[in-house]
Amino acid sequence: MNRLLFSFAMLAFSVHCFAAANMEIWPVTISFIGSAKNSVFWLKNVGSDSVSLQVRVLNWRQADGKNLYAEQNEVYTVPAFTIIPPQKKVPIRIYGINNQDAQEHDFKVIIDELPTPDVNQESTQNNIKIRMQYILPLFAYGQALPPDILPGADGVPKEKHHLIWSVKNNKLLIENHDKTHIKMTSVDFQCGKNSCYHQDIPVSYVLPNTKMAIELPHDHLIPATVSALKIHPSR
Repeated sequence: MNRLLFSFAMLAFSVHCFAAANMEIWPVTISFIGSAKNSVFWLKNVGSDSVSLQVRVLNWRQADGKNLYAEQNEVYTVPAFTIIPPQKKVPIRIYGINNQDAQEHDFKVIIDELPTPDVNQESTQNNIKIRMQYILPLFAYGQALPPDILPGADGVPKEKHHLIWSVKNNKLLIENHDKTHIKMTSVDFQCGKNSCYHQDIPVSYVLPNTKMAIELPHDHLIPATVSALKIHPSR
């Protein structure tokens, strides 16, 4: 089971600071598959104070090389607001997915830490309060999609995606012409049969039928004789 632990230390300022909540969230990628009526993920407060959270779902699409988000009212979470005591966990269920078609539907789950009342009103002028936001991808796969093209937990389907790629300056341009997204954490270029360039990158997605640009910091090291691209999933 993949889990993601968010832990944030107190900042070293000369004023009083309050550390944000320490949250453990799993799974870190949420999905609906086939005829499922709902999906679930878990939030655990591993800190020493109660935390108040709001959970919402946004539409996610990509255009002109950018991630774009929009409010929507079809997909929702239960609960939408929750208070988690220290060392306790709660399930968050997601409803409202229409997955009868042959498409992948893409969303982002936004988890916002809400402010808590300050019991010491006299100290508010010298306090810095840090509130965190956690963002998780949510993919809904239509029931008519072939199982072999659905990405697994590592973001890679059993069948290869149809991709068109090129390198321009320090950017890797990728066009995804398949019906499901691809997920990347590193890339390799091949020169003939040998690997000639490797680069770890921040977790990146290319949604179906979109084009995205991935920045490569060491473009001057990319050989001119690149013949193939290998995309590596999360490890």
